[in-house]
Amino acid sequence: MDERFLSKPNVIKASRDFVCVRMMTYESASEAQLLKTLWRPDAPLENTVFAILDPDGRSIVRGGRSPQMVFRDADDMTTRMNEIARYYGSNGAAVPKDLPAVDTVRLAVDVAACDKRPLVIVVGQNDQERKQLAARLAPTAWSEQLVGKLVYTTGSGTDLSIIKNANRSSGYIFVAPGLFGTDGTALMHLSASASSNDLAAASKQTIGMYHPQVLSHHDHVRSGRQNGVQWQSAIPVSDPHDPRSAGASQNVGPHGFGHPSGPPSSAGRPGGGFGGGSYGAQYGSPSTRRQTYIQEYR
Repeated sequence: MDERFLSKPNVIKASRDFVCVRMMTYESASEAQLLKTLWRPDAPLENTVFAILDPDGRSIVRGGRSPQMVFRDADDMTTRMNEIARYYGSNGAAVPKDLPAVDTVRLAVDVAACDKRPLVIVVGQNDQERKQLAARLAPTAWSEQLVGKLVYTTGSGTDLSIIKNANRSSGYIFVAPGLFGTDGTALMHLSASASSNDLAAASKQTIGMYHPQVLSHHDHVRSGRQNGVQWQSAIPVSDPHDPRSAGASQNVGPHGFGHPSGPPSSAGRPGGGFGGGSYGAQYGSPSTRRQTYIQEYR
């Protein structure tokens, strides 16, 4: 999903006319309930769900596992997104003001590892301090040079047990996530008095310092198993392609493991893929699916 569609420059550019929300499937009961309303009626919620909604929250592109189920490729997706934006009069002029933060340090480390992005942790001793520090970082996060290149979260000193060499005082920690998303290593620290220029410079330096190890999905899963890596999701996994699901097939193949939001990841986490040919037969040809899914906004 990310490599073929969401990380492509033309899709990123088109997304500026949309409010983009990344939900964590089995990491939030309330988010899972919302995702079920976008998924197939009476079907168990699967690991990944992709949808495009109108300004009133109604489906334009109905929920599927991936953009691949609707669009031929990234160019096709970009064309359709631009059509939708023009139809609803979106001009992308508004710049978000809030830091795009993952809910917890634990989950943010995992997301960063799966996305192969460095992580910035905003550390404050109370909610008010964390909000103030996050607000200072937000313009840097949304800047043209850095948007989408780091993952962000907030926490207190007590949330940093999985971060090696972390300074627990208030400020900003720039982190390289570990291979399996269960730990990380602090690369840089900035104090709570850091300026916008300091934050931008540290962000760029961290990106240059971070060189993630790249493994094939098979080797990643095998290494995770060998190292005893397990991921306990917040709510039970219901994806029938995942071996931990009550309705799972025993013949799940290499797609039986993955990150809550989809990219390949270590063994034991919710399933990140689906059968190579099953969705085609179930949903019809790509042309038929496109006509079915995008007709509502015309």
